Amino acid sequence: PDEKQDRQAGGEPDERYEKRLRELLRCTDVQNDQEFFNALERLVDVPQYLTWWAYTILFLDTHQDRWHNNRLYLHLPSGTFRPIPWDMTIKHNSLLKDAIDLSMSPVTERLLQSPYHVYLRNKIIWESLQGPAHSNRQVEWLDDAARLIREDIYADPHKDSMLPVFPLLKSLRAGKLTASFSVVPATNAMFDEEVESMKTFVTERNDFLRRMLSETA
Repeated sequence: PDEKQDRQAGGEPDERYEKRLRELLRCTDVQNDQEFFNALERLVDVPQYLTWWAYTILFLDTHQDRWHNNRLYLHLPSGTFRPIPWDMTIKHNSLLKDAIDLSMSPVTERLLQSPYHVYLRNKIIWESLQGPAHSNRQVEWLDDAARLIREDIYADPHKDSMLPVFPLLKSLRAGKLTASFSVVPATNAMFDEEVESMKTFVTERNDFLRRMLSETA
């Protein structure tokens, strides 16, 4: 969990969670591959984890990384962790070929070394591209989501306001502290352009992944 977990999750993790989490963190240091994967199977719902990993690649989401936004739900009956998508981002301004083998944590780093688990991940991506993550479905979902919020976006009286991206984002540049601000003014046209950009990206990204997986089959 990152430093924001207490506030976002509503309290301190209990002892069972912390104990299992420590075991998971320690197991990533195990050098022997067989011992590592045996420990991983005991601590993590691996099929669920591979599905989460596959979908981060589908959407080129690098915002769930080793520093923040990793959420693990402890399924008490099985005693295994299940990843929870958190603060996902569609990086539609990236190159289509970017982030095929996303490695967001020590766990995914080790999984990348296993051809078997990479195959299982790619199988999930391939099957998703034919069904729930098909380009047509993604475009339809984006249209529906944009339709739900478009009226409020258009009516927002503060779109032209100059607001800081963070309360105070400091960066050291040439010996000076500077504050970072959002791009303004925002317009209704910018909103619609971003929606169209995301729709184009997911369609082209899916076509690229489909070609890539076909070539490696």
